Amino acid sequence: MRTRTLATLTVVFACIALLALLSSAGSVAQGAAPATGTVPYSGQLSDDLGQPVADGAYAFRFALYDDAQGGNLLWAETQSGVAVKGGVFTTQLGNLAALPEAARAKSVWLAVSVRGPDETAFTALSPRQSLDVAVASAPSSPAASAACAHDHFGESWSGSTTLYGTAFEVENKVMGGTGIKGVANLSTGVRYGVYGESLDSHGVYGKTNSGFGVYGRAYQNGTGVVGVSNTGVGVNAYSNSGYAIVIDGGIRVEGAGIDSDTPVFIHKVDTSSGGNICAIQTYSTVIDNPFTNNQPDAILIVTPNFGANNTGVAPVDASQGVYYDATNQCLKGAGKWVIYSLNGPLAPQVNNSMYNVMVVH
Repeated sequence: MRTRTLATLTVVFACIALLALLSSAGSVAQGAAPATGTVPYSGQLSDDLGQPVADGAYAFRFALYDDAQGGNLLWAETQSGVAVKGGVFTTQLGNLAALPEAARAKSVWLAVSVRGPDETAFTALSPRQSLDVAVASAPSSPAASAACAHDHFGESWSGSTTLYGTAFEVENKVMGGTGIKGVANLSTGVRYGVYGESLDSHGVYGKTNSGFGVYGRAYQNGTGVVGVSNTGVGVNAYSNSGYAIVIDGGIRVEGAGIDSDTPVFIHKVDTSSGGNICAIQTYSTVIDNPFTNNQPDAILIVTPNFGANNTGVAPVDASQGVYYDATNQCLKGAGKWVIYSLNGPLAPQVNNSMYNVMVVH
């Protein structure tokens, strides 16, 4: 087993907890017991392929130094039998050796080494984690203190929260500040500034009182904001007094086309037997789309589509209206929207004529 990295969540949690402990004469945050002087520490171990290591009891060596490389050893302890499941472990720093007053230096570095169940030697995790604990007095909130000075490139997060809980939350209380900023520069392949994925909730959620909840800006052929959802909401935008969505550029609907299962599509009239003409009204054509079916409160924006360079089949009557067929009077299934000619029987629908349709819920 070769151990490669600790997750970012581990680093952030350790920074906050150590800061609260070492800057307040023994007062401990994050639920640690002051009497024992321990600090909660959680992390994730992965192998060279980025996969969680095998479950089992692991041994850890923890040490604090006053330099990123070399330096003076301020504190150390070795813990055996630490349970690792799915790559995730939780322990307490200071279980065997009390954390020292000397660790109240401007900055300290945490060195971690690990030994697997079937190994005889420890593997050092590199680099050391920089923990900035320089404060004049204990902050009222650990989260208000300085962040860790090191980066988290190549690291990953894994864990579980309570039902509807939040895996990671950033709050910036400075006027005009930014909670999270993601920047992706030119590179090969797909690149994302911020990417969020969720099975049944929000991939990315942004909330603001007066600014932007989610802001995405793309150059060249990139995409500002991408939202994908199987059953929920890809992008949810809400504003109390400003704009929910501000668009500087075009709008693209993936897969949109003739009779596509998308919220923007082209409805094509089919007057053949079994087509989409209303059974009792030849001047009406029935829409069959997942974004309109059984959606009586939907708003449909419909315009005639005359094709490229006006070479398409035009409807007899360009004046069209829409209504919701709740009782299946068109015999095409209840709960469908219908496009009809305002001039009625004098303007029957024309085969292969088309309409642009945009659906808003």
